[in-house]
Amino acid sequence: MKKVEFSKLPVWLNAIRDGFLSLLPMTFLLVIAQILDSLPLPIYHQKMYALFGDGYHVFFMKIIHTVNYSYGVGLAVLVAVHLMRAIQRNDIDLIPDTLVGVSAFANFMIVVLSGSFSPESLSYQSIFLGAAIGILTAELLRKLAYLSVFSFLRMPYESNSEFYYVMWLSPAIILLGLITLLVSTYLTTSHILSSWNIALLTFWIEQQASAMWIFHTLSIIINQVFWSVGFHGWLVLSGYFNDFLVPAGAPYDGVHVYRSLLTSFLLMGGSGVTVGLLIAIFLKVKSGYQRKIGLISVVPAFFNINDTLLYGLPIILNPRYLIPFICVPLLLNFLLLVALETGFIVPLNVKLSFTTPPLISGWLLTGSWHGVAFQVVSIIISTIIYLPFVKKVEALRKDEELICYNNATQVILTNRVKPFPTIGRDDRVGMFARGLLTSLLEDLERQRVYMDYQPKHSNDGSLVGLEALLRWPHESYGLIHPQVAVTLAEESNQIQVLGGYVIEHALAFKQKLNSLGYQELNIAINVSPAQLMHLEIVETIERLLIKYELTPDQLELEITESSILPDHPIINEALSRLSALGVGLALDDFGMGYASLHYLNRFKVNTLKIDGSLTLDVLTNQVKSDIISTIVALGISQKINVVAEYVETEAQNTKLIEMGCTILQGYFYSKPLREEDCISYLRQHYRKDFQSAYKET
Repeated sequence: MKKVEFSKLPVWLNAIRDGFLSLLPMTFLLVIAQILDSLPLPIYHQKMYALFGDGYHVFFMKIIHTVNYSYGVGLAVLVAVHLMRAIQRNDIDLIPDTLVGVSAFANFMIVVLSGSFSPESLSYQSIFLGAAIGILTAELLRKLAYLSVFSFLRMPYESNSEFYYVMWLSPAIILLGLITLLVSTYLTTSHILSSWNIALLTFWIEQQASAMWIFHTLSIIINQVFWSVGFHGWLVLSGYFNDFLVPAGAPYDGVHVYRSLLTSFLLMGGSGVTVGLLIAIFLKVKSGYQRKIGLISVVPAFFNINDTLLYGLPIILNPRYLIPFICVPLLLNFLLLVALETGFIVPLNVKLSFTTPPLISGWLLTGSWHGVAFQVVSIIISTIIYLPFVKKVEALRKDEELICYNNATQVILTNRVKPFPTIGRDDRVGMFARGLLTSLLEDLERQRVYMDYQPKHSNDGSLVGLEALLRWPHESYGLIHPQVAVTLAEESNQIQVLGGYVIEHALAFKQKLNSLGYQELNIAINVSPAQLMHLEIVETIERLLIKYELTPDQLELEITESSILPDHPIINEALSRLSALGVGLALDDFGMGYASLHYLNRFKVNTLKIDGSLTLDVLTNQVKSDIISTIVALGISQKINVVAEYVETEAQNTKLIEMGCTILQGYFYSKPLREEDCISYLRQHYRKDFQSAYKET
């Protein structure tokens, strides 16, 4: 039997947080219904009543109750699913999310219907139950699934996958359900759960002279602490500590916590007075993730809803924001209590929804400018406190983002020949890869991707051509390695889009060069083997050659030899048609790849481009020097041009020419140049008599 251990507390807390995060669509639906039901605009309610009568209240309340009553069971299912994903990463057989959810749902309903909890309490009182059942379901189901007694029910791996998992897990799910029923029945009949009574604590506090201060302070601590670990603080406070609060609809009694005071003065922008956090973000962060989350959160925060901030930044389980998140409401709570004691704030007995916006709520609750002034001062204080934390978090975020970016690009670059795409991963690397892909497609559409051009010289020094090199300037990360763009395009089946963009821009520049008198120069463009899997590339090149009035011999396609070029009928047809058209074909990175000699036998090759790792070490590595000599000899025997790239020094250049390389390219001659700089370079170095002599040879 496989040994399975229980997970640790942080993993459970992350699962609870992710469970609440997955419930955000339901939360948003609940909030929208609450806002529309209690919008503080009399004219709105007059119009709604005229159109629908009291029916619009009934409609919104149905939504509110439905969402509330779904919270517990939804949390149980989602916590179980998220926790199971986290704890079984190294398991051979992964328990499907569907069966994990089925088990959690069954266990939750068993507890509810066995009498431990009533169906009417499914909303607020069930969030702890839902989280607990979700955790226990994932942990126990995984342990029970690997019991050897059930192994005889496991089907062969060639079985239908759904049938395989159902047969394997059904006994464990049934046994777990029976265990849940027994435990729930025992807890109900023994009255263990009813031994804890908040009413006793409430009664004790009510006898104290400082009861108002104790109730307020405890309520704030409960709300903030539970929110900080992922539980909906207001639901916990309203569901489990309801005796701390003034009964709904009752006037302020000067002792208990008046709900409208709490929501209007201590939850502005949402729990943690995060309206100040939003302002701090807009003051200190000009771009990036924090600002994006801030922009998304503005409208909800106007109605005191900050779930996107809590889960998105995140604030939950984030020690960087823990201090201001808890301390700001506590400080403002102290100021509010002083204002209540001194009579500066005198709350009116008004029915005020928690979604009433700040400043408006201050006026409606107090009927004076005092309430508004207190809110303004509170917002300023919260902003000042949040500012240094926002600045620190942003600095750390940038550092972490750069690390994640570097990790993602490294994986993308090393994943070029792997069957599983990077953009299909479900971790941070996959998210970054998908984000980069989105940016690439947007930048292609906005024409932000451009081409640099590196000159190529013959062994007599004359200019013979240019290589077009892709340049992708990302707004956050600067220039991104071209192969990252190519790999992302290949993985997403967007390589024809990227390839067509490169070909069009390069040929458009070639037309410009022709108009300036540089017709003799050819232009080389890198193509991915994936592009050749579609005959569309041939049609694209034919169309663009006509569009830009170019002859086929003015174009050379460099096929990267470090990627496998499959022996596929479509690829062979594409290469044959391009060669017949008169387009030159070059093998890039020749000599260190997979099937160099096989490619020479498959299709007509005009140029061999020696792998840069060989030319860089030609002066110091005899083995690599011998490989270059062999390639040169092959080129001479086959009457094929041999190009040496990464030529950086005069000694290296001299050695490669002596060895027989016919064309040279590298920083010794020129770095890759932007279009205007390239034209300037041509004006200084281009000599037509060299060109003619070179072409004759």
